[in-house]
Amino acid sequence: MNNRGSRAIHVVFYGAFASFVTAGPAIAQVEPPNFVALRDTCKVAAEDDQYRIVECLYKPGKTKYFSTPRKMFFWLTDCSFRLHFADGHTTDYNVVARQAGSDPPFDSVSVENLGKSDCRVVHFQVK
Repeated sequence: MNNRGSRAIHVVFYGAFASFVTAGPAIAQVEPPNFVALRDTCKVAAEDDQYRIVECLYKPGKTKYFSTPRKMFFWLTDCSFRLHFADGHTTDYNVVARQAGSDPPFDSVSVENLGKSDCRVVHFQVK
């Protein structure tokens, strides 16, 4: 990709992040947050009094249940995964490296990496 295309991705991503983080606080959490419940999987890369950046490396298989506040995400690898919710329903996803988006808060969710290789994602969380 040329520098112009890369710059456009950064402008769109940072613009979306700026509008996302000004929309209000997250709701109360039920399960421990991902960086506490999944200490070997999710690590806090940086944080301040308002935001937290968490990098997660999901190995093949299913994690314990955890919670997350509202967040934006940026996938570093391609990944096929399933979210398991406390009420028993599941949702499957197929993402590609450099895919970004946002999620609502999750009180209780588990990630199941359906592939054979590790999946890496960065979460930008509102405290």
